[in-house]
Amino acid sequence: MSRYLPMVRDVLRHVVNERARATELDSAFHPQFGWTVFAAAWQESCWRQFVAKNDKRVPMQSATGDIGMMQINPKVWRGLYDLQGLRWDLVYNARAGADILAHHMANYAIGRGEHRTTGNVDNLARATYAAYNGGPRRFDRYRRADASAREKKVDALFLEKYRAIKNGKELAVSACYSG
Repeated sequence: MSRYLPMVRDVLRHVVNERARATELDSAFHPQFGWTVFAAAWQESCWRQFVAKNDKRVPMQSATGDIGMMQINPKVWRGLYDLQGLRWDLVYNARAGADILAHHMANYAIGRGEHRTTGNVDNLARATYAAYNGGPRRFDRYRRADASAREKKVDALFLEKYRAIKNGKELAVSACYSG
């Protein structure tokens, strides 16, 4: 872990910088975007692309079929991303996840003025992740009274991770691997 996590941190930094330059996100929101990518990767997979299964290294996959470090759903994103790349290439998976997050941030969080509605620019990250995790129609679920207990817990855990990342504690992700 002492070599792996700093390497993944460097990959995520590179991907964040690359995506921030390539998107139409106003540079004022680049910090929130970067922190969102790091926190989403932590929330989705603890920065893991692969797991061990039957003594083999295989791509991480959820019960719903989401794959890789960013837990991208191949059914939702088929045709836009190469499935083999999502499964076997950590950098490709991170780029795809950052691309999707940038889309959600621009079109839902910023596009619908979440930072103005709530008076907190960091809520752009919360809305972006809610859209990433629950679909674009759920971008505001983190502040909705009708959110399920599971959704509230997911959003609260994301916020904890986001705050740690924002405070420069990216490698606190190592807590996933202790115990």
